[in-house]
Amino acid sequence: MKIIPALAFLFSFICLPATAAVYPQSADEANSSQSDSSALSAFNKSSNLPLENIAGDPLQTLTTRYGRIHYHRDYRVFAREVAKRFDAVYLDVGKRIGFNQEEKLDLIIGDEHHQANGSALPMAAGKLIKLYTSAPRSEQGLGFYSDWLDLVLSHELAHKIHLAEPGRSWRSALDPYLLEADAINAGRYPRWVAEGYATVIETEYTGQGRIHSDYVKSLLQQWAVEGQLPSYAELNGTKRYLGRAMAYYQGSAFLYWLQQEYGAEKLSQLWRRATAVKYRSFEQAFSGLFLASPENLYKKFVAGQVYRASLALGDVQPSGKIWQDNGFKVLSSEPSFDQKHILQLEQDKEGYISLSVFGLDENVKAREKFAENNRKLLAKDPFDVADTRPGVFNRNALYRVKSNKKYQWRRARWLDGQHALVLQYQRQDNHELGFELAKVNLKSGRVEKLSQGLRLQDYVLTRDKKSVLAVSHFAGFNQLLKISLKDGSWQEVSAKRFNYPMDNLTLSPDGSRLALMALYEKRWHIHLYDLAGGQWQAVKLPLQGNYLSYLRWQPSGLYFSYSGKNRRLNSHHQNNSKTQGINVYRLNLEKNSWQQLTQGNHISTGAFTLNENRLFYLATTSRGQDTYSQDISEMNQQLDRGVAHGPFSLLPVNSSWLPASLPQEKTSQTASASEGYGRGPQAATLVLGTYISDLDSGVELLARGGDPFARLRWQLAWSQGDLQQNSALKLKSAWSDIKLYAELLDNDYRGQQLRQRIKAVNGEVSRDLYPTDNSRLRFSLGLGHEKITRAFTGHKLTHYRLQGDFAFDNAVGKFSYGFALNALAMDYHGDGQGWQRFDYGLSTRAAYKDMHFGYGYRDHDLTGTTPGYGQLTFGGQLTSGSGELAGRQLLDSRFPLAWQSGFRFRQHRINMRFNGLDFFYLRHQTGEAKALAAYGLQMMTSVDNTSALLDGLSLKFAVNWYENQRHKYEDLTSLSLMYSFK
Repeated sequence: MKIIPALAFLFSFICLPATAAVYPQSADEANSSQSDSSALSAFNKSSNLPLENIAGDPLQTLTTRYGRIHYHRDYRVFAREVAKRFDAVYLDVGKRIGFNQEEKLDLIIGDEHHQANGSALPMAAGKLIKLYTSAPRSEQGLGFYSDWLDLVLSHELAHKIHLAEPGRSWRSALDPYLLEADAINAGRYPRWVAEGYATVIETEYTGQGRIHSDYVKSLLQQWAVEGQLPSYAELNGTKRYLGRAMAYYQGSAFLYWLQQEYGAEKLSQLWRRATAVKYRSFEQAFSGLFLASPENLYKKFVAGQVYRASLALGDVQPSGKIWQDNGFKVLSSEPSFDQKHILQLEQDKEGYISLSVFGLDENVKAREKFAENNRKLLAKDPFDVADTRPGVFNRNALYRVKSNKKYQWRRARWLDGQHALVLQYQRQDNHELGFELAKVNLKSGRVEKLSQGLRLQDYVLTRDKKSVLAVSHFAGFNQLLKISLKDGSWQEVSAKRFNYPMDNLTLSPDGSRLALMALYEKRWHIHLYDLAGGQWQAVKLPLQGNYLSYLRWQPSGLYFSYSGKNRRLNSHHQNNSKTQGINVYRLNLEKNSWQQLTQGNHISTGAFTLNENRLFYLATTSRGQDTYSQDISEMNQQLDRGVAHGPFSLLPVNSSWLPASLPQEKTSQTASASEGYGRGPQAATLVLGTYISDLDSGVELLARGGDPFARLRWQLAWSQGDLQQNSALKLKSAWSDIKLYAELLDNDYRGQQLRQRIKAVNGEVSRDLYPTDNSRLRFSLGLGHEKITRAFTGHKLTHYRLQGDFAFDNAVGKFSYGFALNALAMDYHGDGQGWQRFDYGLSTRAAYKDMHFGYGYRDHDLTGTTPGYGQLTFGGQLTSGSGELAGRQLLDSRFPLAWQSGFRFRQHRINMRFNGLDFFYLRHQTGEAKALAAYGLQMMTSVDNTSALLDGLSLKFAVNWYENQRHKYEDLTSLSLMYSFK
């Protein structure tokens, strides 16, 4: 058992690093890995993949010397591949970092977000890592890899080994007894150190990764040229474009530079100094080793970056001119079939996505308005200086459709003049999220789902517009499918391949060949697939570089973005070799030739042409991605005038090269056979909590534990306060879609309005259903038994409970709304009497961005021959030892214990929440008495569905004013740090 002080625990939690390898587009935390889905996705139904223990436990565990790998049986092949590598990667990474680790790690396999990701959770059941099976796409910053598993394993294991080393000073004497040492180190090291160093290890182990990525190098070079590299204070993350990613990109570049300048062993020495017997902060450990503060050395590093970026740029000027100032992130850009409009999918700084249609004509109204404003300005003051004309007057969108932020979009393509296709987040059968095909009406905004259970990575519309060719991904397998737009039915186009990522699908103008990105010789290459003959070819370009993506096949050629330098450049364009930008290229498949279309330091991506001579592309800067336009008519006519070009070769790709559909069923030499997960590995810890208010203060001691999949979790709580003393044992379990909960309570209330002791045992079984993508329905059945002692009298009662809750939640762009309904029926029996309780409630909410407005009503009514001890009481501090099922004590820490009592209770609530502050107004009525009012504000933050040892943590502060029975106002301030459980 391990003990953790509340303040140290809270500090460590606030300072947790974002340990994901890449940032998912969605923040929906459905904790889907905890679901034992028995139904396989449509993707698996087409597979010959053998499944072990079909009739047994759907959750399985593979054990190696250093790891326990937990997975749903759908992910069996992926889990076995991880098991083959785990121990070797673990030992190699530990040797590089300089810390030896012998404790087993728990690793969960899943694909919660259907995007490349991984996480190392410091405060978890044991030492927990999550790996997601979706590999990074070729165009992403993490796209330079030959094997996703090696990259993500080395990165996440680096977190666990680096951060798990406990300090050895007297100040760290309690570290071995705390939740985990890496929870403390999470606050010891800045985020850029934790993420940057794991990125260094990922690069050293694989020889690839973000440090060696041409995309990341070009991005940092662009930021340097603009003078926009992050300051030292910004390294941990900002809201700027790619600001959160700078902990990985710039943080790793700085640490790698330190190794190159001061010696490869210096970083290992730094970690040993930071955990030495002599206590040092990170800054002290760094300064004593490098004889300069990290901030000052970082400034020196940035100065070198700017100098090298200026040299690399040389005298080459970026080609093209700005056509549209998009301002932030463009997810996709697509020309219409008639070449008169552009379909653009954009994401703003706050994560909201919109689908827009733009015309090609200049915004004459905006230009004339600008000129008129300047004329008026100078007419009023001839000595003033008019505004400088902007580079472009942005075009207004002809149509704009805003997506639901919860079910966001990517990869928009035209279907016809009024409709577009998108990939949209949808809940899968196993409650994970996956991208599915949807149709959007550009005029009405109506969205129609077209596929289900296919988890699509990419797609392209066929010539007849009746179907799409798409890449489906599940559990590490990828496959080409043909999907009907009429009914969502599908058929296989290619065999299923394991650990073989494919993306950027584009179809030849005649519809006979498909081009896509896939790995060949451990690098991304353009692949061509003959749809009729089933033959694969890889395009071999005589260029040096490791970034290649953004394919688009048009009548004038196959366009793509590349970071390469021509190996055979002639004297006319030797200067181009100085630049390290990513430029647009074009393949001529008839002549087997290529040519470069853009130049300069920009990251130029997403290119297409209109009328063959007008090139459009996205130029990435430190502000985001702007649309640029360029005339390429001269390049089309004269390839020998300053334009890099040359031949390429087509290499046949035969089945012997392609990865096998099913890899060898071998694990590491130390791995055991797969076995049922059962209740999983159990971990436990002791934690402290507290609550303080003007009326009631107390402390809490909890022992809690459980397993990573929440098969069995438990909490033993004891609290001692001025007005109540509580103890409780609580258990919960999740098997398939059924959830079980039980609690054993001993609650002693000693308030002026309520003096009683309750000993109770309660149980509940519940199940969640999802009638639609935006709604959830929960049914619960429960029973309980209580013994109540009041003023030398004792009473026993039994109850049965039926409960239902329905919630609906939707969003359109920055506006969201929802409502919830709940009902409860309870039947009580005690002392020869019987009575019933009926509750119902409703709530509604509406929000714009972070401003939330809500209304709620609830009604609790006791009927029949209800005895006095069975009446409802409202008010009092909710503790970790309080009951969490429907009970007669309606606890609310904003009010005194038993503030109101009676046989019927009604409440109206109005609240407004903004920037974490919740302003509320409450109106209460008990029985036929006059209603009492209360108002105030509260702040609360909580953590749920994370781990057995962290779930239910809540920090709450409230200040409010309330009426007493004489309708005089009193004030109350409260602060609490505690754990709920259910």
